[in-house]
Amino acid sequence: MPDQRGGSERIPPMIEGATAQVRRLYDATLRRRLPRIPGVYNGVVTRRYYLLDLQARLHEPDYKATLVDSMMSAIAPGDTVVEIGGGYGVCTARAAIAVGDEGRVVSYEANAAQVSAIEEALELTGEVRGDRPGDRVDVRQAVVGSDVKIYGSMAGASRIDASDLPACDVLVMDCEGAERAVVRDMEIDPRAVVVESHPQQGSSTDVLTQTLSERGYAIETTRVTVTADGPKDIVTATREIM
Repeated sequence: MPDQRGGSERIPPMIEGATAQVRRLYDATLRRRLPRIPGVYNGVVTRRYYLLDLQARLHEPDYKATLVDSMMSAIAPGDTVVEIGGGYGVCTARAAIAVGDEGRVVSYEANAAQVSAIEEALELTGEVRGDRPGDRVDVRQAVVGSDVKIYGSMAGASRIDASDLPACDVLVMDCEGAERAVVRDMEIDPRAVVVESHPQQGSSTDVLTQTLSERGYAIETTRVTVTADGPKDIVTATREIM
């Protein structure tokens, strides 16, 4: 509310600090013991938030919009898509719908709870659509390349070298910095690579574009945001398949 001087009331630093401390305590102790609640994110039904999350938004039509839109533009019916960093299953489900009955999606996710979230997102989205997109998806709990930053526990995850990735038409990556080593070491030659850069994890847009350009890809970048470490972009790399 406005104060008597016509400005906005400022939350006292003491209250801000106490609020942050309560939030950290909630995250560390209670949050992951609560049930997750379903919402719709860019057309996919998934459980992104926990019951008492104050920031919960249960309908985000533009969730990961730049990444999703770039991925959808790259996929054709019948494609094989490999995804590194399945998250909550939004890109996984959208890719499974886009490839159709003749296509296939392989999704790598290191965290067991997120693997379950992806599988549930495929099931819930399929129920809403009257479809079975999960039948086209192989979800694997694995770390691909390096574990630069992993949300949650890696317990039970296998390790996959980037050089052992299966052949695919489209490679999609949102893997918190691991993409730098993947684009350097992979031996596959997808028709398209769609990747989110993570400068705060040492994986800058410049590094990705240079490496992909050296592999013969044409590059297009779309700005997502700017961090203290540099811009975060969606890089779309495409090549002619002879």
